[in-house]
Amino acid sequence: MKIKPLNLIFVLESIIFSLLAVEFILRASFLDNIIEGHKWKITQGLRNEPVMFEPDAELGWKSKIGRYIIPAYTKGSPDIVVTLWPGNLRATQPIRTEKNRRIALVGCSFVFGWAISDWETLAWKLQKTFPGVEFMNYGVGGYSTYQSLLLLRKIFAASPKSIELVFYGLLVGHEDRNVGDWIWLKTLGEYSHRGHVKVPYCTLAADNALIEHLPESYPVWRINKYSRLATLVERLYVKFKTRAREQQKQAVTEAIIKEMDDLCRRNNSKLIILLLYRESKYNKFLQDKGIYFIDCWPPDYDYSKYHVQEEGHPNGALNSFWSEKVAEKMKRDFGY
Repeated sequence: MKIKPLNLIFVLESIIFSLLAVEFILRASFLDNIIEGHKWKITQGLRNEPVMFEPDAELGWKSKIGRYIIPAYTKGSPDIVVTLWPGNLRATQPIRTEKNRRIALVGCSFVFGWAISDWETLAWKLQKTFPGVEFMNYGVGGYSTYQSLLLLRKIFAASPKSIELVFYGLLVGHEDRNVGDWIWLKTLGEYSHRGHVKVPYCTLAADNALIEHLPESYPVWRINKYSRLATLVERLYVKFKTRAREQQKQAVTEAIIKEMDDLCRRNNSKLIILLLYRESKYNKFLQDKGIYFIDCWPPDYDYSKYHVQEEGHPNGALNSFWSEKVAEKMKRDFGY
């Protein structure tokens, strides 16, 4: 049966009209917050930050060597000094002095010390407390447990000296990063000016074996610059594509931590998990696997006391609390 030209035109006009109607509805103010517009959003506080990371084919991104000054987040506060040494290291002392005894710290922006100066960080404070040991801060802003594992593999492979202890700063939010869920992929796209866009992630096979995936980015369709409807379809596509990952995130995180612990044991090192969050979600797993951990949550926690105002990351006071807690355990349980 042939379709008459007039009928075909009518069908096409109906489709176009329907799409325009949906576009109009999506642009309504009460729905705009749901779709979140069609442009990446950069908050005012981020616009003066220097780019301190650069892409890496395996890790997703890594620290960029240099000395950086970040304008203070609150009026009247001193600017923030960030010194990045070769090898994905943040400074832990004015001039690096290598020692025979070494301790590595890996993790995300909390370990890195985002929004605070070098001398306010956990690693710097530990270096000051134990001057006979070299503390190496391998924390990188935005890193997941899996990225920390990948970096740790590189550290052990390239290290001519042994590393006695490895501290990994765990946050519950790392589990979303470990599986590359859609919200994290979208967040990385929005913060792409910082130098991190793609993220490596893991899933589990049917036999619970860890499957490691190359870095992936949020797929941005060019048309979404002009259309809310395209943005919605794009988002639904990414959600569908990553839908199975979220169900695995805790199991994946536990598998990565176990691999990190095995890696440390194979290199005659000891993994210590620093719990930098309030919940006890992973405590039983760590106890069952015999992995040493330190609860670093302060009993007198108060947001205004322990976080950088107008920014949100842990401030020098919270890093001091962590340092004292870790130092106490090092002296008591490991004889430092």
